[in-house]
Amino acid sequence: MYFSMSTSSTSRGEVTAIADAVVCPICRSQLDGSACDSIACTGCGRRFQFDDGVLDLRVHFENTDTGWSAEHFDNVYRQEGGFLDGYGHAARSGIPAFAEDYRLARVKDAIAAEIVGNHHGRLLDIGCGNGWFALRLREDWRFEGPIAGVDIAPIRVRRFLSESQRRGVDAIIACAANAESLPFPSAHFDHVLLTEVLEHVSRPGQVLNEVFRVLRPGGCAYITTPSARACRFWRIVAEPWRRARRVIRPPRSTQENSVYDTPLSAKSLRCHIDDAGLTLKRMTKAVCLPHESYLQFIPSPVLRGIVAAAHILESAGPTLMFFGLHYIVIVRKPGVDCGDK
Repeated sequence: MYFSMSTSSTSRGEVTAIADAVVCPICRSQLDGSACDSIACTGCGRRFQFDDGVLDLRVHFENTDTGWSAEHFDNVYRQEGGFLDGYGHAARSGIPAFAEDYRLARVKDAIAAEIVGNHHGRLLDIGCGNGWFALRLREDWRFEGPIAGVDIAPIRVRRFLSESQRRGVDAIIACAANAESLPFPSAHFDHVLLTEVLEHVSRPGQVLNEVFRVLRPGGCAYITTPSARACRFWRIVAEPWRRARRVIRPPRSTQENSVYDTPLSAKSLRCHIDDAGLTLKRMTKAVCLPHESYLQFIPSPVLRGIVAAAHILESAGPTLMFFGLHYIVIVRKPGVDCGDK
């Protein structure tokens, strides 16, 4: 059962409904929603609490080997102050709207077109954030299937649920959870979204293992993530602007000091995909711009020139797309074709 869950209060019916929609992220057993303040696993007995209407199914909170910490994400996202869509996030980070138009068209909208072009079905948005892209899929792209979202930060999940309720968007469920331990049954989803997520987790291989598990045979996952090589190149290009701008005035956001941001190489990404048992359908690159954390330092006239040059590079075909910042990857779980039911 999919539903929009109130963030102001949690009724017995809502608790029961969400208990029916998810499973224990540890042992995959059913959950018991007979209590209003928490949900208990019928298998291992682990009890999961509600945080102001958001079910917290997280089981991993830090990785001392890599420095990854869920608390860091919570602290950063509290600074957002409320619901922000892609343009709001860009504006807060000092990114001009024309640059966000370019980025959105090349990444998010390209993925949306792929999803809607296949068929409607169950969709899981891993790292859903405040849900602005899931809501864009529903309202702008008319995706009709049920949508589930998980994010490491409960505060972002709360904003997703609240905004869904405010807009009257139904067939939505979201909870706080780790991408490495998804609280959903196996072979449950037709589509899985991983947009700008793999670089923010400490175990990308385990995340893709979970993607394989929750996808139905023939289901597809849509991955976007920065290229390690392109990040290095564009960091060199943008560094003089960053240094000059910081002398004049501080950055508008702390995004350049990401809490955890480790871009993957093409080789490591392919290895993780193969190890997970997923089949690579397509792997391309897009967005010939510096990483978004550097865009705030580049003067608008110069950035317009870079965007214009990006269009020229793209028109030359894949030959020059080694400048592309983002990988756009479509993988499939072996089985019935993605477009068949």
